[in-house]
Amino acid sequence: MLTAATEAEARAQLASHPHSCGDTTFSPPLTRSHDEHGLWLVFRGPCPRCAAPRELRFHARSPQRALSPQAEVPTVSGRCAVCEGQGEYTGDLPTGRVTCSVCAGTGHVSATLH
Repeated sequence: MLTAATEAEARAQLASHPHSCGDTTFSPPLTRSHDEHGLWLVFRGPCPRCAAPRELRFHARSPQRALSPQAEVPTVSGRCAVCEGQGEYTGDLPTGRVTCSVCAGTGHVSATLH
């Protein structure tokens, strides 16, 4: 299964999936479709070289943010007043903000970043 986070990423992969006739210039308009597996980025159209119908489908995945090499991942200890410590906490060292994974709150988490 092909996957891509964005249209640009999917288009960049088109050339690496040549048609059986050898064409690597396939670049039709993008359409999006949904099914029980989620969102799909679909490229459908005739092959530029042989005119045979083609379709390439990319399962859309969430973009992943890469950490910079200098980024520190803080250790967080504390408790959320809303969900009573049921969640996991993520912290942002530059801002000192801590977010609870259960209630997505930041204002009611009493925590310490280390």
